[in-house]
Amino acid sequence: MRALALGLAVTMLTMGMAGCVGSSENLAEASEPTADDDEDLNTTRGWSSPSTPQTYDVLEPVHTYVESVDGVEVSIAYWLPDKDGCDWNATELPEDCRLPTVLEGGPYFLDGIDEEGFRPPKVQWFATRGYAVVDMSLRGTGESGGCYEFKNPKDVDDVDHVVDWIAEQAWSDGDVGMIGRSYDGTAAWAGAASGNENLETIVPISGALDGPDLYYKNGTSETRGFAQPAFYYLYAFGLVSDDPTYRVPDYINTLCPQAAAEDWTRGPKAGITGDASSDYWQSRDISDEILDKYDGSAWVIHGMQDYNVNPSQVVPFTHEMRHEGIETLAWLGQWDHAYPDRVDEHRNIRWDWADRLLEWFDHYLKEEGEEPFLGVEVEDSLYVWRTEEAYPPHDAEWRGFELGADGELTEPGEASSGQFALAGPPAGAAADWNAGEAGSQITFTSDALADDIRIAGLPRLHVDVTPTTTEGGWLFAELYDVYPDGQSLFLGWAAMDLRYHDGGNTDPATLTPGEPVTAKMQFEPMDAHVAEGHQLRLVVHKNGVADIPQSPSPEPNVLNFGDEASVLELPTVERDLALQGDGEPRQRDPAPTAPPADVTR
Repeated sequence: MRALALGLAVTMLTMGMAGCVGSSENLAEASEPTADDDEDLNTTRGWSSPSTPQTYDVLEPVHTYVESVDGVEVSIAYWLPDKDGCDWNATELPEDCRLPTVLEGGPYFLDGIDEEGFRPPKVQWFATRGYAVVDMSLRGTGESGGCYEFKNPKDVDDVDHVVDWIAEQAWSDGDVGMIGRSYDGTAAWAGAASGNENLETIVPISGALDGPDLYYKNGTSETRGFAQPAFYYLYAFGLVSDDPTYRVPDYINTLCPQAAAEDWTRGPKAGITGDASSDYWQSRDISDEILDKYDGSAWVIHGMQDYNVNPSQVVPFTHEMRHEGIETLAWLGQWDHAYPDRVDEHRNIRWDWADRLLEWFDHYLKEEGEEPFLGVEVEDSLYVWRTEEAYPPHDAEWRGFELGADGELTEPGEASSGQFALAGPPAGAAADWNAGEAGSQITFTSDALADDIRIAGLPRLHVDVTPTTTEGGWLFAELYDVYPDGQSLFLGWAAMDLRYHDGGNTDPATLTPGEPVTAKMQFEPMDAHVAEGHQLRLVVHKNGVADIPQSPSPEPNVLNFGDEASVLELPTVERDLALQGDGEPRQRDPAPTAPPADVTR
């Protein structure tokens, strides 16, 4: 049985906890806000800004509580515009005093009225333009009661009750939209899963909707999958925090022993076994509920290089949403766990985001303006944006490359036959980066490409593997674009525990030493333009990628090559570099001829 060191879990207490922590730095230090009356897009500050003028001043926030399904009091704060003729204390209001609402739920709101430092600046953007703005602290966080549970299924009920409460207020017109990044984006997905008829639209940014897939990739376990449910729960929300505002009142008395016991056992257990089939983890996958219940629209924003919340959370899920009739726009950019418009997070800033966001909410909440573009806007590895009807594209064609024993990546049927014993390095040893008879890593490189390749979607790698133990261990793969000068650009990765060689995170197979299996690996979504004259490089190893540690089993597995036993398949499309059907490419500099330094390995 694999053994993930407890030290890794404890280490996570001092690290940024992926998928859970939102940015709370004071962004006012980056640049002072200026008047929102520019005719052109404002690029003078550290993020985008609406070009339409503000209409109203904003009143002081109101802090209150909403009772949820089981009597737990959920802390909220709300901001209203200072609108002439509107007495917000009245029990009935005329129609022109009834407002649409932008809601954000999450664990980061402290005393419930802390708005400074969070992005986007909802109060400045929306309340000044005729919206109510509401922040909601998830149960067990901020000043909300109840027990914090990791990716709590009760969040769906809590968001549902808060949306109902908003719709019942005299100042509300009944229409609610949600927005948020990271855990707050997860709360927006929870709102969709509730099926609340008053929730008209959501804008989740790097949010997670499938808990098992977030932490357990084909049976491999991220470090945080072992540590986060148990220890982040304690670290961030009360018991070991030095900040008394970062816990509910009398936190130790409201701690739910049953919830704590589950969080302290289910995460480590799945981290050790790789099996996320328990009710605890399956209840943290709300994708089916969203497809079954949600009747609103969604603008999904996600980074194609997000190791915090992998882009496979939303690709191809956005296509499934559209198939179910959910009006969907997706922005897929070449950034990590980021907003689309922050100069401190990535390049090629979407300065149009603030305007597009207002137009989106105006259309779906105020029924004003033209219907927004529905489809996908995706940024490729050269930082050039284009539009797609769906993602992965419907017209993608598979292009295959065969893995050969001599480290070649060839057209199918041309690879040399042979074997390679892939083993994890012994403790303290340096990784072997060279192909040979045995080692911890093997590299496959294609000839210079005779034509351009545009990879768009979910590449597949099928590797014929003969395990030497019943556990087998893990496989990792990384794909690179190699430039003529030898520099390489990282494109994407895949991971698999051989016991889950058919994919998924449940029902591990029993391996028989000496009996081959086909590891059906799927890469994280990628969009890459690999130019003529470049080479593709595939690296297969047991050393770990991103937040996933190296395989817990150093014992060798035999990789088999030749006769198309092991094949890399790339979904490819023919596209112009320009943004299709929507004006000029949204880029601030020409496409680079050398790999961008910030993502080169």
